[in-house]
Amino acid sequence: MLITLCVLICTVQVQSLSQTYVKKGAVTLADGDGKVFLKSSVANYIYRPMELEGVCVYDFLAKYSACKPTKNSFNWAQVHPNKDHLKISQLTTERIPVINYLDFVDTRNFNGNDIFSCNVEEISVEERVLMEEHAKSCCVLFVPFRNVEIDLKLNGSYLQRWRKEKDDGRITKQQERLLTNVQNCRNSLHGARPLDILE
Repeated sequence: MLITLCVLICTVQVQSLSQTYVKKGAVTLADGDGKVFLKSSVANYIYRPMELEGVCVYDFLAKYSACKPTKNSFNWAQVHPNKDHLKISQLTTERIPVINYLDFVDTRNFNGNDIFSCNVEEISVEERVLMEEHAKSCCVLFVPFRNVEIDLKLNGSYLQRWRKEKDDGRITKQQERLLTNVQNCRNSLHGARPLDILE
């Protein structure tokens, strides 16, 4: 399941997968068109209803769920493999999404550089690559999209897009707190514990 979600986040629109994945039931084929569809709540996000166009992944996973159709449920925006059996409904109680499949970069590797204000021309290539990875995870989680490569890049860069989100005031205080919490959890893994001999 973890591998399936990671593949989805990285490529979003999967054109083909090996027969191994199909045999294991990790994917299903959409109705007659031969396209591979990954079964997950994140995949449901890509097909989310037009009414939820401006909803990011985090809010979608926290506030909405695929369920049997009701009078208050929303139709899929695109042809969904389960369009005849499932629709999207708003949850009565919000839940906390599990986002461990995004694997955020440890910001300590930025060597004290601020992802929003540092001059990327003056930092090392390695730091730039790590910032780009971190910005991609942040954008996937908090910037609405249908296609990662098309919707989440600005001038070919996730970092530029994430900086623009900040400059335009679209990153909320709650989102900043969530990202801080993710980083604190990651940092706690390194704090005051003996080094495992297998590491």
